[in-house]
Amino acid sequence: MTITELLTLSEIAGGLRHDDPELARALTGRAPGRRAARWVDRLRRRRLTTVVIRRSRPG
Repeated sequence: MTITELLTLSEIAGGLRHDDPELARALTGRAPGRRAARWVDRLRRRRLTTVVIRRSRPG
């Protein structure tokens, strides 16, 4: 099952800052850390305000 979520950059940054491993992997394919934080900075430079991500969930 795939869940689609629409997240704001502040929600994404907050999740990455609080080490949300599922969110970080959905966005970057990696665990939380500096690279994930850089990913959010890259989005900000592109002036995006929201991001749609798809997460796979069992079931």
